[in-house]
Amino acid sequence: MDEVSEFDMDFPPLGGSAGNNQVSVNINGGTKGPLRAYGGIENGKLKVPTEWKEGAKSKWGACIVGFLIGKYVDPGVIRRVCTQIWGKRGLSQVCVVGHKRILLRFEKDNQMEVTLSRSDWHIAGCPVLLRKWSVGLQLSDKELRNVPCWVQLTGIPLELWHKEGILYLASILGVPIKLDGRSERPTNMGTARVQVNCAAVNELRKTIEIEGEEGDGIHVEVFYENIPLQCQHCKVFGHSTGQCLKQNGTRKGRSRSRANRGKRSSTISVERG
Repeated sequence: MDEVSEFDMDFPPLGGSAGNNQVSVNINGGTKGPLRAYGGIENGKLKVPTEWKEGAKSKWGACIVGFLIGKYVDPGVIRRVCTQIWGKRGLSQVCVVGHKRILLRFEKDNQMEVTLSRSDWHIAGCPVLLRKWSVGLQLSDKELRNVPCWVQLTGIPLELWHKEGILYLASILGVPIKLDGRSERPTNMGTARVQVNCAAVNELRKTIEIEGEEGDGIHVEVFYENIPLQCQHCKVFGHSTGQCLKQNGTRKGRSRSRANRGKRSSTISVERG
């Protein structure tokens, strides 16, 4: 295959005509020049022209959007690691947006689907949340409320040391996804490794207490592999409570609010369709 390259960010040519309530756009980028009219505003929302949506589907249809959760990673490192991981899996182009988002284009749809079928990708130790691109896709904090994570369980009693028992035990931590095939080997008796979809709204347990026959509790130790930072204030993964700008910036936000009193602002929502 050709060497993986960065994206050519041009956009497919537009055609067709716009309807009523049109919005004029200067296609030359200056203060003068020809204007082209597109869709308009309905109920306060800016409608995206159909031809733009179709053009985007043609250009980005075989793409995956990724979001790195956790620490800062240099964009050059991200590009290099992406090439190493997916270069032989049909990846043709990669684009790094800032240091959190990536856009991956594959040569064929089936190569893209194989990548999406696996949920535990990491780049430089950071978990990567992958989504197939679609019109209107926008990764936000909502996407970071649940993260797949491998969990090691130690001290499992024998009555639970089987596939159904281990998954039942892991359900206390979140939604079980799959069990490491080596977990049921005799050499690993009493221990297991299972992938769980963890919710940021829940506390990450370090132990699971099981009721014993004589009233005493049995404690199973829990260890999370590469779990990203968790914010108890925002209820998302990606930063810690101590680093939370929403929580720690409350006073600053109030100061700005006082300074901006009397000023008016307005927003326009974009209808993604």
